[in-house]
Amino acid sequence: NKVISRELSPESLAEVQSVLRRPPLIWDNLHANDYDSRRVFLGPFKGRPPGLRAHLRGLLLNPNCEFEANFIPLHTLGSWYKGKEKGK
Repeated sequence: NKVISRELSPESLAEVQSVLRRPPLIWDNLHANDYDSRRVFLGPFKGRPPGLRAHLRGLLLNPNCEFEANFIPLHTLGSWYKGKEKGK
């Protein structure tokens, strides 16, 4: 619902899916810092419930510009995709 959405839900994707007539592919800007080089996101991939996967064609992550800063976001994205997020 925004360029950088802190939270996404299956309900928020329903309108997009009805317009596209297929599950959407999300290009997730949550971890991007190409618009502000003073900001570096070092935390985990979050704000995307596990049930969201069933409503998506795919999910791409727009990472930080600093290569090493992407380890945690990319690793936790992989865990989210496999359904191994913390607490499962």
